[in-house]
Amino acid sequence: MLIKRFVFNDVGVNTYVIVNKQTNEAIVIDPGMYTDDERLIFDDFVSDYKLQISLVLLTHGHFDHWFGADFLRSKGARVLMHRMDLPIIEQSVAIAEEYGFEIKQIPQIDGYLNDNKSIKLGDINIDVIHTPGHSPGHVCLRLEKEKVIFTGDLIFKNTIGRTDIPGGDYDVISKSIKDKILALKEDYTLLPGHGSETTLADELLNNPFILNIVSRAQ
Repeated sequence: MLIKRFVFNDVGVNTYVIVNKQTNEAIVIDPGMYTDDERLIFDDFVSDYKLQISLVLLTHGHFDHWFGADFLRSKGARVLMHRMDLPIIEQSVAIAEEYGFEIKQIPQIDGYLNDNKSIKLGDINIDVIHTPGHSPGHVCLRLEKEKVIFTGDLIFKNTIGRTDIPGGDYDVISKSIKDKILALKEDYTLLPGHGSETTLADELLNNPFILNIVSRAQ
């Protein structure tokens, strides 16, 4: 298996590609490519590895995480997201304009990600974990065998996702982190939606927000 990270658009979204090296099938998480140059960079990678993109998984509905969804959908990929973020998708055009981005249309969602269900890529299992708080339909995606979690905008290195935006709720995100991530009781590599990778062990030691969540639970 190969995990490739790209950093796309002016918001610096991490776009991840999970590749099954036996079949050359691939899944894209949070396609943030916005410009023609970014789409070309991505196409070159797909061409170099002779990949077949079958699915696009959105950790949540904020526009910076799905700029490239329709681009990949036009190449045959299906786009999946948790249904509770559909209202956020529908409001995205106006919100994106406030941040200086032009969106002509919102992406079409082909299916839904459900809590405690798995997505298969050959012999690779991707577990869906519903983790609301940054948005109502936010999910994390776990590779249990590899001990990797794609945390979207739930947890970053030394901080957590914003909750001062529509659909955000600090109490809810705290509960998601405590009940869905910290409850795993094992160390994982965390691959966030922005910034550098980290580990759950490091965040338990250094992330003031997570330290606060732990202290409140005691």
